Parts: sequence; structure tokens; C-alpha cells
Amino acid sequence: MADRDPFSQTYDMLMEMALGNPTVTSLVRVKNRMMFTAKDTRVMLPRKDEISEGDLPELRILPSGGTPKVGRDSDHTSWLQEFDMQIATGDTDVEALMFPLSFALLCAWTDWHPRFATLTWGGEPFIHTIVATKASQGLAIENENRAITGWASVWSVQADLWLSTAALKRLNTPIQ
Repeated sequence: MADRDPFSQTYDMLMEMALGNPTVTSLVRVKNRMMFTAKDTRVMLPRKDEISEGDLPELRILPSGGTPKVGRDSDHTSWLQEFDMQIATGDTDVEALMFPLSFALLCAWTDWHPRFATLTWGGEPFIHTIVATKASQGLAIENENRAITGWASVWSVQADLWLSTAALKRLNTPIQ
């Protein structure tokens, strides 16, 4: 199977979904949209050691864990992939950036089904469901804010991927 793996496709689609909202694209510069991949020219690799005023607001998408369920049913194996969508504003005025960007992400989520339904692996759609489960907000979310003064928001996202167990087995090398 020459398809890109489902985890990478899902990760990329999260940023595509966020960039589908014009408020996000107008408030967050390309160099401040960060993913841990070099594939997409609309985002940057997170290599900033020091943050300056022009580096904000910032949107980062990070994988944060996963739960495998081999043999989820008689035909499928699933993987519950978790992501954090992080916003660092650099502004202590909650209405300047944090609320507008949070609202923009909420608007973007309303298109989750048509966007994620286009993803396939082995010719089959694999997103069973994807949900934003929680959005933490604060001035001192230390790891996510990385010592940036201002409001931050962390959206916790869970993507439930269902894949054909038979197709997964075909990728293994037979035991000799």
C-alpha cells in the first residue's frame, strides 16, 4: 500500500482544517503556524529558541499520545490518536487574540466531517470520529506557553482511526 500512513494524514488535516478559517489565517502568520513536519509550506518547523513580538500569536499542533485497540471488532483495529492544538497569544487582553482565535477554531471544527471524511488508507476512509474534547485556557500554561506572557489555549483533540486488520497484517513480513 503506497498510501501515506493514517496518522500523518490526520495530523496534516488538523492544520488544514484550522487554516480553513480566515480569522486564523489573518491573525496567525505563516511563520507562526507550527507543526513537527517539514512537508507543508503553509507551516514552519518549531525551531524558535527565543520568542519575539513578531512571533505571536502562535499556533502549534502536537501529537500527545495514542491508544491502540488491536481487534477492535472482527474486522478492524483502531488507534485513538490524541493531539494538542496550542495557541500562545503573547497578549494579556483576553479579547485581543485568545477569544477570537478560540472562536475561529470552533468555527473551523464545524467542517470536521467533510474534511476528515476525505482521508483514505488502502482505499477506505479511516476516521471513525474526531472530536475536540476540551480547551484549557490560562495565563500560565507553562509548557505550552513556553514562558510567553499572555493568554494561551490548548485544545485537546481525539481522532479515532479504524483500519482493516487484514490490511495491517499484509504489511508484516511473513515469519520464515
